[in-house]
Amino acid sequence: KIADAKSITIAHRTDAAPFSFVDADRQIAGYSIDLCKRVVASIERQIGGPVALPENPSSGERVTIFTISPDGRTAATSAATGNDLGPQGSTFVWDLASGARLAGPLPGRPAEFTPDGTQLALRRSDQIAFVDAATGSDRSTLPLGFNPGSSTLSREVALSTWSAMT
Repeated sequence: KIADAKSITIAHRTDAAPFSFVDADRQIAGYSIDLCKRVVASIERQIGGPVALPENPSSGERVTIFTISPDGRTAATSAATGNDLGPQGSTFVWDLASGARLAGPLPGRPAEFTPDGTQLALRRSDQIAFVDAATGSDRSTLPLGFNPGSSTLSREVALSTWSAMT
């Protein structure tokens, strides 16, 4: 699809320095942006030509939610529209070296990989799910809910430590 369109869209935050921000010249910058540019350069080498990065999409245009594992070997993506970035959606997990799909579609939107890159946190409407990055199998979940009569999100827990690795 990228080879045919000669275009790719990368979503970014404007206020997450040093990862993604707008610099003094009003250009997007940061570590995440640098990494995305490296991914685009790799794609350009693979398809044998330049890939355009369009301006920020309007609220109805399609965007891809994109996160990369800390080791840079795996990516998780989810297609959305600018006005529908909620937890409903599907996530796909990709091996960046081969381009092979490792898992998906998985319910929910990608959040972050664990520090060792073996699990991916997915944002779902009623929980945060940790899935195995290689297979997509649910490893653990953290149920979420709203306090009755308010707009605050809560999780009832005793004073304890919760590990994403279990």
